[in-house]
Amino acid sequence: MGKKPTPAQIRWQEAARKRVQVVLGRLYDENQTRLANALQVSHTLVNLVVRSVQPPTKNLMARLGTIEGVNPHWAATGEGEPFARDARGTLLVSEVLLPGPPSSHTSLMNGERFAVAPAFDRSSCYYWRLPQGHPAMAVEAWRLRAGDLLLLESREVTSVASITGKMCVLRGGSLGRVDPVYGMVTPDGKERLVFLDDRPRFRLEDLPSSFSPVDMPRFKVLSPPKRKVRDLNQETQKAAGRTADPYRTLPTFDVTDILAVQLLMVRP
Repeated sequence: MGKKPTPAQIRWQEAARKRVQVVLGRLYDENQTRLANALQVSHTLVNLVVRSVQPPTKNLMARLGTIEGVNPHWAATGEGEPFARDARGTLLVSEVLLPGPPSSHTSLMNGERFAVAPAFDRSSCYYWRLPQGHPAMAVEAWRLRAGDLLLLESREVTSVASITGKMCVLRGGSLGRVDPVYGMVTPDGKERLVFLDDRPRFRLEDLPSSFSPVDMPRFKVLSPPKRKVRDLNQETQKAAGRTADPYRTLPTFDVTDILAVQLLMVRP
């Protein structure tokens, strides 16, 4: 004769039975055969559990959690929502700029989602909520406000032209920062690329050899300079001009430091 279950075990069994019945009614229209097939158990077992003839087991509840759309934590414990939400047409919202693709940094997100157009419903995209006091809000032309959702896409940059004039996320290492930096990649007065939020922060000076002049439509391709004889005073003035150029004092960045490019701005 089997050991009599304790009151706690009886309560668990009854609660688990109700969860089986919820799934049976919601997903299978009370069709026990279809539920049995989904659980890969016999129809007889499902029938006995539903009719309170036989108690459900933890193994059965684990199988219940493997059914598509069922929350496995709820199936096992009864905690949380019974069914997982349909995430199609939405993207995760992050309170911080991610140091890489969203799929690799889900732990940095709080699980909140926001609607997105089908054209941008892809795993490389996520929303970043602009925090209060961010330097980008000081740029009047950008018209950004705290709480705006910025649609960002983590992707490999293939050309300088693809980031020129774009809002981007940049690694903060060149400034000694751990967190990424948000701003715009734009030419300065001499058509040299700088990255700025409320002011210039980085410069793109040395281009990788893989980037050809065709990647830089806004830049002039200069012919080799003619040899000229300059006196010492001219060379000194030229060196002083380079030293005084604020561009030369900025830390450098490379196109490979671009973590994400902004696609849209949404104001909820």
